[in-house]
Amino acid sequence: MTADARALVANSVPPPPSAGVTATASWVTTSVGDGAHTLAATAVDRSGNRAVATRLVIVDNTPPVCEISSGPSGTTSAPTAAFTFRASDNLTAIGNLVFAWRVDRGAFSAFSPATTATLSGLTNGAHTFEVKARDQAGNESTVISRNFTVSTLQVTITSPSDGATVPAG
Repeated sequence: MTADARALVANSVPPPPSAGVTATASWVTTSVGDGAHTLAATAVDRSGNRAVATRLVIVDNTPPVCEISSGPSGTTSAPTAAFTFRASDNLTAIGNLVFAWRVDRGAFSAFSPATTATLSGLTNGAHTFEVKARDQAGNESTVISRNFTVSTLQVTITSPSDGATVPAG
């Protein structure tokens, strides 16, 4: 068996003659670049007759690159936050990438094609939003994070009134 005309490691002990002989081989895909590769298997019988079968496979070992394109950073006064994110990939079309996100180191959401997340009921204090992308080959991007702080505290000055003149002391 070969991959791009290079021999593969097979589990072969010469098989006995039979019409139903099978063989398996392994291939470390990280040894080749991403893209199209041809796998081939050749069988030769005792009379020297040859048969070849080929398969075209697409190798993708490169993860997508993910980014948070909008959402709060720094301090926000709202207990809700909306984030938008996107990713790019060398082989998977943008529309076929899926995303998972989480808040404050909780469990990641299920992967979905949605590129937005709206958080509600956030408590006062520091929060971290994290997102990752996955391509069709199952490669996952590095987790990208955005830190923000919610402060819904309201301060009211009751005296003096706005614009009032105050005496010294």
